[in-house]
Amino acid sequence: MQRSHNKIKEADIVLSIEDLSNSSINNENVNIFTNGKGIKIFNKLDIAKFEPKREICISAKTGKNMDILSSLVVEKAKSLIYNETNSEVYITNERHYACLLKSCEYLVNARQLIIDDKGNELISFELREAMGALNEIIGKTTNSDILNNIFAKFCIGK
Repeated sequence: MQRSHNKIKEADIVLSIEDLSNSSINNENVNIFTNGKGIKIFNKLDIAKFEPKREICISAKTGKNMDILSSLVVEKAKSLIYNETNSEVYITNERHYACLLKSCEYLVNARQLIIDDKGNELISFELREAMGALNEIIGKTTNSDILNNIFAKFCIGK
């Protein structure tokens, strides 16, 4: 339980999901987050005996109102970015910048393949390449070109 509470404190957005088919739930005892990062959701709308008016009610089984939940999560995520006082990103390394551009290019390609309803193997290739480009930044992937590039920019004494 303590680990769960720690993760909730660390999280930017918390989804609290309760079962609408549970007869002990009512509008009066709904536990709503007061710290502004929680979204209260009731599931099993398809078999519910009542529907709270203030909260979001969904059916994970049928997909009812999932679009509303998705929009709400996106809005909450956007508000986190816009409320950040220092949200500018500075890239000071030329190699990192090139890797980020490559990753974006692969992601754009993957998005287009999804829109065009192309095969999953093509989409997964683009996503894998995008991850590879990001892995180059954090050092998870090291090929000889990267090492040569790094050592070309440093003066190594004898």
